[in-house]
Amino acid sequence: EFSFRLRTNVDGAYGYQVVKRTQTDGMEKPDAASLFDEHAGTVNKETTVAVTGLETGCSYVLYAAVKAGTLYSEVAELAFTTGVPTFSPRFRRPR
Repeated sequence: EFSFRLRTNVDGAYGYQVVKRTQTDGMEKPDAASLFDEHAGTVNKETTVAVTGLETGCSYVLYAAVKAGTLYSEVAELAFTTGVPTFSPRFRRPR
């Protein structure tokens, strides 16, 4: 799971899209209106959004925007990599 926080000075809605990094090579940044087709919600000054269903150890790009009425913000872009689970080996003493 990956979480991000949105802060704004208006009440409105947010939209976002998460794209696997290999799929973004050569991809143009989406326009703000199209982000509301994929994932959307309401924001009242600040909200935290949890993104689920991501593969561990993969690189992604998050695109997000906020709108108030018919006005859209610029599209924000954030590249991130999901964590790799840690492995702690346990060894037994030889008998």
